[in-house]
Amino acid sequence: MDRDTLTPMMEEKYSDSAMFHSSPLSPTASTSTTFDINEYTVSTGENSPINGTTKTMTIVDGRFFRMIPDKCVMNTTVATCVKCEPRYIEIKGNVNSSSNFLCHLKRKHGREAVLEYTEYLHSKKRCRRGQASNASEGARQVQIKVRQIQEQLDMKILKFIVNSMVPMATVTNSYFLEIFKHFNVNERDLRAFNREVLNTKLVSLYKNVSEKLQQDLKSAIEVFFVANVWKWQEKRSLVTMAHWIDGEMKRQSAVLMIKQLPPIDCRYDSLEHNLMKNREDFNICQSIRINSSSGASCDLLKAFLAYGIGKHSIADSFQEVDDEITMENDILLPLSPSFCTCNVQVLRNFASFDIIKMISNCKMLANLHGRVMQKCNILWSHPDANDILEEITGNTLAKPSVKSWISLYTALGEVLTIQDKSVEIFQAFETKDYLSVVDFVYIEEHLACTKPLADALAILEDPKHSLYGSLLPTLLALRRHLIKLSRREWQYCGPLVAAIANMVNEKFQKFYNFADHEAVNAAIAAFSHPEFKNRWLSCVDMNFQTNLLNAFKEAVEKEIPQTQPQDTKTGALNAQSRSDFFDFGSENEVIEPMPSKAVVDMQVLNYFNYSSRTLDSLEHFPAIYAVFMKYNSPLSSFTIAEQMVDHDILQKVLMTDGVRDKYLEMTIWLKANNHLF
Repeated sequence: MDRDTLTPMMEEKYSDSAMFHSSPLSPTASTSTTFDINEYTVSTGENSPINGTTKTMTIVDGRFFRMIPDKCVMNTTVATCVKCEPRYIEIKGNVNSSSNFLCHLKRKHGREAVLEYTEYLHSKKRCRRGQASNASEGARQVQIKVRQIQEQLDMKILKFIVNSMVPMATVTNSYFLEIFKHFNVNERDLRAFNREVLNTKLVSLYKNVSEKLQQDLKSAIEVFFVANVWKWQEKRSLVTMAHWIDGEMKRQSAVLMIKQLPPIDCRYDSLEHNLMKNREDFNICQSIRINSSSGASCDLLKAFLAYGIGKHSIADSFQEVDDEITMENDILLPLSPSFCTCNVQVLRNFASFDIIKMISNCKMLANLHGRVMQKCNILWSHPDANDILEEITGNTLAKPSVKSWISLYTALGEVLTIQDKSVEIFQAFETKDYLSVVDFVYIEEHLACTKPLADALAILEDPKHSLYGSLLPTLLALRRHLIKLSRREWQYCGPLVAAIANMVNEKFQKFYNFADHEAVNAAIAAFSHPEFKNRWLSCVDMNFQTNLLNAFKEAVEKEIPQTQPQDTKTGALNAQSRSDFFDFGSENEVIEPMPSKAVVDMQVLNYFNYSSRTLDSLEHFPAIYAVFMKYNSPLSSFTIAEQMVDHDILQKVLMTDGVRDKYLEMTIWLKANNHLF
């Protein structure tokens, strides 16, 4: 057949399939995988599925050539040229080679078409690389998320081990591991750690918390130490704690040491040595104050029993009195000038023990009190008490708790609420000895005369009032309320009110008469506390008011920064601008100005008159803020210390029999300081 007689369609088929091998544009056979046209090299390895079995090249994806699936066979690809449309031009090529198709673009549509395809091919490659990169980034983000979840899971397990005080072998317990297996933890690329990993993580957590505590103590203005010796049977343990105020004027506390003491180490000098060692271990450079306390839940249990309350009437009285963990009384003697005792403990012990002694000294009062307590015991200890009270009154009654003396006051207050149904309730208890009108009058008077004590303890045991500045105003308000009660008419409790007022005045005489340095410090702390300022001063004898104000002003004066000397360069420049006439000799001979009494008086007056009573208001008075931070660091109450070191911790320490286990010691220390992590 003559070439000139070919139809256009036949011409395309002929030129691209039969004559391509002899074309000067093709340096290789049609099976080659690259095609070079004037410096442009195009890869031909980009394939995608065709009809589920064959693959297609980028060039026939529909942008330049549109494939005809019905005409494609195993090794041949047939496609129509998009640029030739509306003419129908078919091009055949090898399934793995784009040479025929590129040759058509070059011959029929010019070099620009080939360049356009080359750019398109490169853009497709970039797109695929971007998709691969996105997929890789997505996988990396998933891995990061899994690691974060794993860290959270590890910390949850660690906190469980520390705070529950369970054996560390729990992490290998089959029932513990069953929890993770049940929730398919492994399928989520998560895992529970073994004993070795637990030990490693425990050491790491201990180190991190210790370093954080060291930094906190280093930044504290003043550190206040509390030392308690706890006793269980014949064993004793020493617990030392540090208390301070942070930069945001919030109370912070931490346990420094919990250790079992040999009997010979219960001397004060040995205990002070332990405290000094704590100071070195935690790099504490500030001056410290050492305090001790006595009285705990066991003392309240004994006090409640002496009060006439049956053991089964007391909540939380699950241990025998002889086996209780107790604070050792008088184990720390005030042999050091920096040593003082907790006055709130004095108040708590007074409310717990001294009041019942006062009642016992009056035969009439003792008989009435004993009779009332016997009847209250029925309400608190009867096995069906809750059901009967719920049915008759719709409520149950709270029991006294060894955790707080105030719980006795609350429990007696709730007894008053059943006065109208007393007879019905006791009949349901199948007893004729019910609470009479006289009994309810006694309970009401007993609560009235002990209310100031309950209120004072509630305030000082509240963490909000743990600052030392709360102590003196509370004691002064307590005395004022007791004086008011002593002027009231009483039917039964008149002698008790007078005895309580006299005893409180005797117990806290040094604060009412400001007889020592501790009382003056308490006054300075109260002055610098924005909630109280000088409001309490009216309750103080006039003979002491001036001296206390002067002591506060002296403390403020010490905190006022001295005037800084002028920079020499600036002074020289200023001197050049003056006339030489004003020559007054050497300026270095001038005495540096000190804060005058008027300046201090004005700052104190402005502070007292400032309307706000929040701690934030101290930002306007830097010198008084410094006084506040220094004098309010001691505790007004040791309740915080008792709450941090619970009986679970102490029992672990006291029952170790001196066996050293560093992981157990870390666990005990971390449990006591679990608020730090």
